[in-house]
Amino acid sequence: MIPALLTDTVTLNLDRALYLTLLWGLEGVELRTIGGPSDRVPFVNEEKLRRRLLENELPAVAVVPGMFEGRCATDSRG
Repeated sequence: MIPALLTDTVTLNLDRALYLTLLWGLEGVELRTIGGPSDRVPFVNEEKLRRRLLENELPAVAVVPGMFEGRCATDSRG
């Protein structure tokens, strides 16, 4: 088991979450919701996310489906 930070349990700010992960001596992050709806798949900036994780030598140990949630579409059929 790898001790990891759940990103949305402390902050929605990715940079702050990575800082706290390193400060607390954790070895990875579990990517849950970060930022707002515009930061979720398919809008998440995957290149920035990957770069920030590599810069800090932190693996993403899990990705929670919440990263893929967006606003619910309404069905015109009612």
